[in-house]
Amino acid sequence: MAKGSTKPQAHYSEDFKVGALAMLRVNDNNITKTATQLGLPRVTLRAWAHRLSGITQAVEAKIPQHVKSLADRLDEIAHLCCDAIPGKIEKAALSQVSVSLAIAVDKMRLLRDQPTAITQDLTTEQRVEALKDLLDAARAQRVEAQRGVSQAVQSASPAPVN
Repeated sequence: MAKGSTKPQAHYSEDFKVGALAMLRVNDNNITKTATQLGLPRVTLRAWAHRLSGITQAVEAKIPQHVKSLADRLDEIAHLCCDAIPGKIEKAALSQVSVSLAIAVDKMRLLRDQPTAITQDLTTEQRVEALKDLLDAARAQRVEAQRGVSQAVQSASPAPVN
């Protein structure tokens, strides 16, 4: 490239712009993080985010549906993680499944413009009480699951021969 010339300007599809702006929402409007993830110049993403250039009405119109679609997919992932956690409790990967669940729920809530932080102040006693309630509920679910396993084993056992 000759001295003084500039790099040719990249052209991005409408779908790429829609996805980039939706991802920006997932990343809580962190332009640097999103641009790095997408391999996109920060200045370009910033211009799109502030609607300074490159965003047509068609792109603008597609963003809400794309954001909803992402939120729905993250909701599905959160449910899959929730379903997987009981099976992982006795294995070492529980923390990984729990972190995945937390991230999916956090991102899903961001996309749905819901709070992602607890803003309610609780006393220590209220926190202890809430934890006890959760523990009691988890124990009740475990007992119920164990009953179901016991019943399944009993029904699968052959009848005694006389």
